[in-house]
Amino acid sequence: MMKKTGLKGLIYKFFRKKEINLYKMSDKIGCMSQMNIDYLLRENKFLDANKVELFPNSAIIRPLEKTKSKDELEKLGIDKSKTVFVYGGNLGVPQGLDFFAECVKDCEKIDNAHFLIVGKGSEKEKLFSKLQNCKNATTLEFLPPDVYDKVCSQCDVGLVLLDKRFTIPNYPSRMLSYMANAKPMLACVDRNNDVPDLIENANCGRSCFSEKKEDFALQVKWFLDNKNKIKTLGENGRKYFEENFNVENYISNFEKLIKGEIK
Repeated sequence: MMKKTGLKGLIYKFFRKKEINLYKMSDKIGCMSQMNIDYLLRENKFLDANKVELFPNSAIIRPLEKTKSKDELEKLGIDKSKTVFVYGGNLGVPQGLDFFAECVKDCEKIDNAHFLIVGKGSEKEKLFSKLQNCKNATTLEFLPPDVYDKVCSQCDVGLVLLDKRFTIPNYPSRMLSYMANAKPMLACVDRNNDVPDLIENANCGRSCFSEKKEDFALQVKWFLDNKNKIKTLGENGRKYFEENFNVENYISNFEKLIKGEIK
């Protein structure tokens, strides 16, 4: 985001020097994914690879609450017979919302797909304005936490959104929430992360790059044509979550690092 040359480049050089000093003074550096590790080592040749550890986002495993009712969706005026794609969270520049708005509009011609967007952020007003006349979209700034959880449990597919201009690998924490709640994912992301790899390895959804709205529409159609697979994909995600993102495992590893048991 910062210019590397000229007068403004001095700001970049200042923060880059701070960054390098932090790496040098650290005993261990944790990264959230393997591509994150690869990027860090590639951009900082002076780093010892043994200093870098994999520490992905993780969460406490809680019992899965299942519901067959879609009463909360009905209260929001959403046809419960439709396949509902939900996004909840920050609505800012990193999500690439201009492109997402185009995708939702392009999907208006697809029957039986509905998009629920809940959240706020710097791009909220612009996004909500673009979608206000879309019959296939519902936008909400806020829901009480208990209501939001019920609404999400009644949706069918969770959305992961990242701007195509990202150059640094990034695992959105939103993914863990979907997996924990046994919801399959549709990820529309940049080319510089391993989110698609995770989804493929876990067999918990579909992905496309945030470049062509036609690709997004194809994945939406895939879920509509394979409604019978949605439950299984969600269960696959939950299983992968339990096996790979249990916070207790990483607490144990962190304690070993502090004690010097992991070199």
